[in-house]
Amino acid sequence: MSEERLDRIERHIEQLIQMVAENNKVSKDLLSRTDRMDTRMEGIETEFAEEKRLNRQRHAESQQLHKELLKESRSQNVDIGYLRDKVAEHDMEINRIKEAVN
Repeated sequence: MSEERLDRIERHIEQLIQMVAENNKVSKDLLSRTDRMDTRMEGIETEFAEEKRLNRQRHAESQQLHKELLKESRSQNVDIGYLRDKVAEHDMEINRIKEAVN
């Protein structure tokens, strides 16, 4: 082969080596970024799971409180009904006493 042709092949090989090196650098950078994104996603997933657990806990507590409030409300309604009946009885008795006095 001629010297000129060997020089040209050598330049092509050097260029190819530089291209491969640049490609490797980009690949490493992308791999590093992907690893960081994976780490961040794991953190987000962990936070999400914790929030989900807390929301379930809050919901259960809210449901329990709701049941207790309904029970208390029903109890108060019964008490109010009883008191209304007693007031009506007393009103009737007061009216009878007034009529008896007059």
